[in-house]
Amino acid sequence: MTFLFQDECGGLEVKLSNGEWVDIKPIKNSFILNGGFMLEVWSGGNLPAGPHRVRALSENFTRHRQSVGLFVQPDVTTEMQSLVSNKPNWEPAFSYNEGTTHYEFFKKVILYMSAK
Repeated sequence: MTFLFQDECGGLEVKLSNGEWVDIKPIKNSFILNGGFMLEVWSGGNLPAGPHRVRALSENFTRHRQSVGLFVQPDVTTEMQSLVSNKPNWEPAFSYNEGTTHYEFFKKVILYMSAK
């Protein structure tokens, strides 16, 4: 799970289920909460991990963009498993086997992302 505090420059985008990227406009004195892959697994797909990216917007090239992220992870020995009934037809973004540890899963995700 990520708590993100961004400045007024913006640039954060999230990908909707239809594949469209949309801007997340900064709101003063607020933060963004982004659920990650572990939360998606725990919720059986009911709280999907949100694909997101940051883009440098041309109108803000005269300023430096600043964001502060706080990342919360479970213990590396935590096992991957749904804590509730899975959402019908849910397929996780990254496959896993029941009992896979968070460390094993996270390592797989990092290796996949770094190969892109």
